Amino acid sequence: MPDQIQARFSEEYRRPIHWALLQQFLLGILCLLLLDGGAMARQCALVLVAFWVGATLIMVRRPISPTFTDKALIQLGFVPLLILSETDCDADAQILSELDTHSTKPRKLP
Repeated sequence: MPDQIQARFSEEYRRPIHWALLQQFLLGILCLLLLDGGAMARQCALVLVAFWVGATLIMVRRPISPTFTDKALIQLGFVPLLILSETDCDADAQILSELDTHSTKPRKLP
């Protein structure tokens, strides 16, 4: 039994991973520059973690022979995931702001 466990992944994963890292770096910088109190930066960080969990599962599932879909999801999956999460985040922010306005109104006692 070997002392170290080595993960062997196909060289075909190299280009999609580099492309994903470049996208995440550039979009991460843009998210950090927004003046929204860090909300977008937190959302971007959550999407980043979710993306890499998914990418790791894809790579563990097919370490030697990735399909076209596997490589495409790794290379291009971050941006749609970020857009979808922001759409959901906007809806959550709207719901929270409505709840906040309702909670500041005085309650009428019966």
